[in-house]
Amino acid sequence: MKETIVIDTQFDFTSDSPRYWDHFWENRDGLGVGNSDPDVSSKTLQKYHQILWSKPLPNGEFMNLKMGSGSRYLTWKEFRFGSDSITASFRYKDYKLMKEIEKMIPDYHSFMEDFIRKTYTIGGMMIFPKRRGGINQTRGFHAQIRDRWDLTLECIRKY
Repeated sequence: MKETIVIDTQFDFTSDSPRYWDHFWENRDGLGVGNSDPDVSSKTLQKYHQILWSKPLPNGEFMNLKMGSGSRYLTWKEFRFGSDSITASFRYKDYKLMKEIEKMIPDYHSFMEDFIRKTYTIGGMMIFPKRRGGINQTRGFHAQIRDRWDLTLECIRKY
């Protein structure tokens, strides 16, 4: 009999990412980058991705993701996979609209922390093939497309 595995769709992956919230607002204007990214640090997220994405492929092969460590936490054959949030947070300080919204929300930091905790759940995460200059890395750092999940999805669709 096959074991039933329960995935908690409300689990906040920042909660098992050591130091994620340490100095969050001081680090790169609230981007939190460099503390402890759940994509690499959350063992729960890694296990959920392994369970959800290990499956038969259209070509008949079975993609059995293996657990590794650090940035190589999911592998299959010669492929490395990473994950990222697919929810636009618009936290970049150069977004003019965010500067105005910050002024309108009395406790902006608490509001954003609550939002971030809700987006770092399994429904807000996706795995990507991981390589230098890949689509997910570009989406995270290129000023014209960062935080634009819609453009990322369109690139995947066209490919």
